[in-house]
Amino acid sequence: MKKVEQNDSIFSQTEALADEHWLERWLSKGWVRKILGTLSKDRPGGIGSHLERALQSYGNKNAPQRDKFLYWPIHKIMERIKTDVNNPEIASQISEHQWASRSIIAFARSINRYGLTVPQSWSGPLFLYWDFTTKCNLKCGHCYRKDRQDIEDELDLKQKFQLIDQFAANYGIMVIFGGGEPTLSNELESCIQHCKEKGLYTSLHSHGGFLSTERCEKLKQSGLDYIEVSIESANEEYTDKYRGVSGSWGKSIDGIRNGIASGLNVGMSMCVRQDNLAEVKATLQLAQQEGVCQFTHINFVPAGQSKEQMQIDLSPIQRKELMELLAEYRNKGNMGIASTAPQYGIHCADSLSFCGHSFRLEEKLSRVIGKYLGGCTAGRTSICVGPGGDVTPCVFMPERIMGNIKESKLIEIFQTNPWRDLLSERSERQGNCGSCKDRYYCGGCRARAQNYLNRMDHSDPGCILNQKLWSQLHGSNGQATTMQVDQQKELLSNFDTPSVRGRNIGKS
Repeated sequence: MKKVEQNDSIFSQTEALADEHWLERWLSKGWVRKILGTLSKDRPGGIGSHLERALQSYGNKNAPQRDKFLYWPIHKIMERIKTDVNNPEIASQISEHQWASRSIIAFARSINRYGLTVPQSWSGPLFLYWDFTTKCNLKCGHCYRKDRQDIEDELDLKQKFQLIDQFAANYGIMVIFGGGEPTLSNELESCIQHCKEKGLYTSLHSHGGFLSTERCEKLKQSGLDYIEVSIESANEEYTDKYRGVSGSWGKSIDGIRNGIASGLNVGMSMCVRQDNLAEVKATLQLAQQEGVCQFTHINFVPAGQSKEQMQIDLSPIQRKELMELLAEYRNKGNMGIASTAPQYGIHCADSLSFCGHSFRLEEKLSRVIGKYLGGCTAGRTSICVGPGGDVTPCVFMPERIMGNIKESKLIEIFQTNPWRDLLSERSERQGNCGSCKDRYYCGGCRARAQNYLNRMDHSDPGCILNQKLWSQLHGSNGQATTMQVDQQKELLSNFDTPSVRGRNIGKS
């Protein structure tokens, strides 16, 4: 990663880094780095770090007078930031939402450990995508999971709580429960509640078929912050056929309505492919009609059982047009629009998207934060934990096992990840993903590079700048064909693909 030093020329090197915030200049100073280390260090007795106490007392009328006096310099800095972001509610948001203050502390600890880098190197994962169970009653063709039944070595409840504790102890901010179908587990609510006790934001990804009024009420009582229901299309007949279960579309819609009626924040997601691309507008309209708070586009990745279905992937031109369509709907302001495609960040200058969640900010500040946080999060700001405890950079990289939480602590696995530099260092990537002016806001999807080209450091074939690579993979007519390993190797021999810092970047 590029370390930001005082008076460094990084602020004028590329168009992508042209936006600068006054706080960056201060954070790049060595003495500020040391102070952040002291302020964010855990103190004995479980009383919280100084920075945590400072954030809790900021704008809090009930805070002890001692804290208000002791931390007034930090409060003054927060007041300056509040003016910059044009958000008078920032004080209440930080004091009311623990995940907000946790993200600030995680940033401070990371700067102390690694310095200010572009993109930022993190001392611990911010987002935990948890494949909570393998079980699922649907048979979706694009699912990355081949096995939908129980596994023998699934984490027990004690181990699940330990995982949450370890993630929270290192100032993670969001746990995303996925699967499989997580609502098939009777331990889901207990884990959500444990997350909330630790101050973590919780998100649930479900097909919605089991979201009865009673289940939604239980989820709300457990403290769930957000639930996202997947929909293949606005077309009921198509969805039921694709999922292999009659009536599944109607149950998903009922689940959305039950969630909203229960007072939950409910979103809708859609994995877009060749076979349902024409349904995107109708599905966006359906989302608006149902009153969801956010629509999320799930970027198709040919992983798992769908690795044999590369022909259903969108072409670079189609993906670009889809990003433009999503940005258009987002600008209407009727509901939030997010995408797991890193290219989406290029089209929305005043938004940040992480793990399918979108946050809207003042445009310049968004661009500043984006160069430290934006783009593909795999193994950099997010990690995936499978039902049996295997840790991978992304759910779409099941073969890239970093470790297992039954054998090692989560933070040790994250910090010793053999692909850590590769996933963070964007200037050393191959092809356009290494030289693009927007690489710090996008960087290409690492899982797509892995599954298409068997290399995490290569270019994302789905980007409009990689049309040549796409054509070589899919043929001149743009239609994908299943590519075997020997064909991948032959194609890669035509590209300059040196190893990155001696790391093993091919398939293990």
